Amino acid sequence: MKKIYLFLLALISLCISCKKDKTDASYHITCKVDGIEKTFNTNIVAGKIDDSVHFLMVGGSAAAVNKSGGFGFTILRPGTGPAIGAGTYADSGTGFEMLISQYEGNTDLNYEAGTEEYKYAGDYQTPIANHFQVVITSIDANTASGTFSGDVYPDGNIDNGKKTITEGSFYVKLGAVPR
Repeated sequence: MKKIYLFLLALISLCISCKKDKTDASYHITCKVDGIEKTFNTNIVAGKIDDSVHFLMVGGSAAAVNKSGGFGFTILRPGTGPAIGAGTYADSGTGFEMLISQYEGNTDLNYEAGTEEYKYAGDYQTPIANHFQVVITSIDANTASGTFSGDVYPDGNIDNGKKTITEGSFYVKLGAVPR
């Protein structure tokens, strides 16, 4: 499963670095990181696949310049389970996998959370103060919206500090996902 995460993280990073000509002003990815407001409204990329694997990917960057910072998440449900729909998806949930990535361009650090970090915390009895969760309030063939919050860790290392994401909100247009 870690290889799928790495692939999806690379896909998010690639999509975040892609340039788009137009962006509807109502589409957004916003949050507070350790209390500081952040927007990732540039190069917003989102896609959903419902096939032999179900996943939703959402990502954006802070600016159109390299190393401006970015945020993205992927929810993956392998196999023939139900499609990713409206509902709450937490790092501690079952039946799906999550990967959250918040890239700090100024320091080249990637902060991560998700299923793997949750499992590590359980294996080593390390408490997670604020489990990461994504609440999808609406999703259809064209758009997805919802909220997100939780702790993210440098390179996914829960023993090495954290940043807390609060008041996260997204409204994105779903586009074609390369297969």
